[in-house]
Amino acid sequence: MKHRDVRTELIEVCRWLAQRAFVAADDGSVSAKAAPDQILITPRGKSLGRITPDQLIQCHLEEERLGGEVEPSPALRLHLAAYLQRTEITAVIQAQPPAATAFAVAGIPLVQPILPETVLTLGSVPMVSYATPFTAEAAQAIGQSILGHDALLLKNRGIVTVGLDLMDALQKLERVEQLASVLLAAKSLDHIDILSGNQVNKLLALRENLKLRGKNPWVMPHQEKKNG
Repeated sequence: MKHRDVRTELIEVCRWLAQRAFVAADDGSVSAKAAPDQILITPRGKSLGRITPDQLIQCHLEEERLGGEVEPSPALRLHLAAYLQRTEITAVIQAQPPAATAFAVAGIPLVQPILPETVLTLGSVPMVSYATPFTAEAAQAIGQSILGHDALLLKNRGIVTVGLDLMDALQKLERVEQLASVLLAAKSLDHIDILSGNQVNKLLALRENLKLRGKNPWVMPHQEKKNG
């Protein structure tokens, strides 16, 4: 993807998040690789729905700032930690969609097999322990978890998703929010049917046949390697 195209798509994702109230004020952050060793990330103190392409900050993966009018998002360390752990990803989104964030505040991970679509794609969404935002500790907290998952709940903060491109990361964010919304509604009905082990195994076999990419902790390592 050309450098300018990355800027355009990144702005579109930011506006989508703001329009759907997945972020508030200047919360949330989005980044994408502009080169193998460089990323573009949203700026500090700006509403994601109002930023312009020229306000995106270019940074080296070693955290050296390469350009931009203002400071990068204070969540930069978290983004860099994800890229350094997962060299194949090219996009990271950190947001606070209401339903998923409710589970993050309640300290409840999204690990039950409820929706077939989620089993096929993400598998499960674990909880990362709370750490003070924007610190090295917060970045380190996602370290091992991001190796095996494409979506993480951040305790009391929201969610992080990663993807092979921006649309991939955004779709994963949508899936997590949909799962959380459905689960909240089902809890209000006082009944939840969890998919059986046999049903899950059939879905994982289907995932292999469909050659779906990305991390899914329920997939055997040899299958994951085969599907890339």
